[in-house]
Amino acid sequence: MSSKKNIDYSDCKILIVDDVPENLQVFGSILYTKNFEISFATSGKQALESVSYSMPDLILLDVMMPEMDGFEVCEILKENPETNHIPILFLTAKADQMDINRGLNLGAMDYIVKPVNFQELIMRVTTHLDLKKAKDIISQQNRKLQTNLVELQEAKELAEQASQSKAMFLSNMSHEIRTPLNVVIGITNLLLQNQPKDDQVDNLNTLKFSAENLMAIINDILDFSKIDAGKIVFEAIDFNLPNFLKNIADTFTVSAKNKGIKLLLEKDDDLPDVIVGDKARLTQILSNIMGNSIKFTSNGYVKLKVTSQSNDNDSVSICYAVEDTGIGISKEKQNVIFNDFTQAETKTNRLFGGTGLGLSIVKRLLELQGSKIVVDSEVGEGTTFSFCLNYKIGEVVETVEENSESDANTSLEGVKVLLAEDNPFNVIVAEQFLETWGVSCDVANDGKEAVALVEKNDYNLVLMDLQMPEMDGYEATRTIRSLPDSNKSSMPIIAVTATVYSEIKDLIEESGMNGYVSKPFEPDQLYSTILEKMRKI
Repeated sequence: MSSKKNIDYSDCKILIVDDVPENLQVFGSILYTKNFEISFATSGKQALESVSYSMPDLILLDVMMPEMDGFEVCEILKENPETNHIPILFLTAKADQMDINRGLNLGAMDYIVKPVNFQELIMRVTTHLDLKKAKDIISQQNRKLQTNLVELQEAKELAEQASQSKAMFLSNMSHEIRTPLNVVIGITNLLLQNQPKDDQVDNLNTLKFSAENLMAIINDILDFSKIDAGKIVFEAIDFNLPNFLKNIADTFTVSAKNKGIKLLLEKDDDLPDVIVGDKARLTQILSNIMGNSIKFTSNGYVKLKVTSQSNDNDSVSICYAVEDTGIGISKEKQNVIFNDFTQAETKTNRLFGGTGLGLSIVKRLLELQGSKIVVDSEVGEGTTFSFCLNYKIGEVVETVEENSESDANTSLEGVKVLLAEDNPFNVIVAEQFLETWGVSCDVANDGKEAVALVEKNDYNLVLMDLQMPEMDGYEATRTIRSLPDSNKSSMPIIAVTATVYSEIKDLIEESGMNGYVSKPFEPDQLYSTILEKMRKI
């Protein structure tokens, strides 16, 4: 442990203030032994002048002095923000408690009683100087810390601005790319329904597959960006698990058949009918995995296997495994495939395509839900991807059988629709489908025009694009809902947009829309959605 006598005080300035010269000489001789840099003042006024041109590290201040006593000097120094940090030690011939209290209240650090004990004087002075040095160091560190915090805050704001700019750029680019893609897919669907020749069907299906594949790549990039920005929100909604699994299997049946492989679905008999979770994200996870398995399998099969393990009466753990007989993945590559923009082999992209984002997105989505993906694979023997998720068990809703009259009412003939859409190519595609179904259609190029047409005419339903100039779909819907004519204000309004539903669900519901159809729309989905809303009127 270091001793005070080893500390160098040669850089410490001490001002001694006393109106008695003999006292100055005594105090000075004592403190010179510690190599202090010492200055003197014989009055309060002289002390203030001395401080103004040479800031001391400590002041020994006599209490009783003519014209201006030590209390007045102390008060002036403590009121000045440039000098209030200087430690002041009062020198006094009498230790009156009232004077001591007064001095301490003014901000003095200590009292030294005359006649002074030499050793006590040195100890008190050095102790307070050590304290001041420590406070100065802490103050300096605090200033550095504050500077660092300011710099960190500025860096954080710049990063947030960059992230926001990136998100906005991706959103705008997505919209710009999706718009022509919607038209390509829409017109392809239209041509497929117009009884094309046999040799044209294959070309149209190839065109549709390629456009949908490009759309999937765009969606992967956008989802990756959202996950990276921490903007993924998971829904908790009831959905029918057996129906969901059947739909997933049906979705990939055609692509598996085209590859000449079998698509199998194997599930436990005791799976709950209804679970509470994010159906859209589960679809995304399984679609990425199953799409990969089909892509990398040329012979054999791809199997989706679903098992359950009851946690209690209210919850269940469900495990999903996608097994294939494809090319397999080497042990050293099994962790790499989950990295961003990575595939198992460099040649994989050339042979099979893809962004290398699918499994990365799957991994992150599962981790955000407290799960993880496991891979088991041998080169040439196939691969199995598996994961488990916990769910609350939902309530089974009894379905009401439709009567024969409503079942027969599947025609849209005579229905009058307002299409609010600013893109002329999307208008062409939608109009042709609607006309094919016998639907009469008016077109509004923006939200304001849509409101005006609703006020002027009678419609059965509005198909409302969300991104339009002048007035967007949300505001247009709110305006329609506020119309005094109850037939117009309560009319079904369906959102038609390329934006993912989970991201805009709250905005759609808040604005008063009755449903949602994604762009590019599947003709059957649009037809059934319009039909459903018509039945409820």
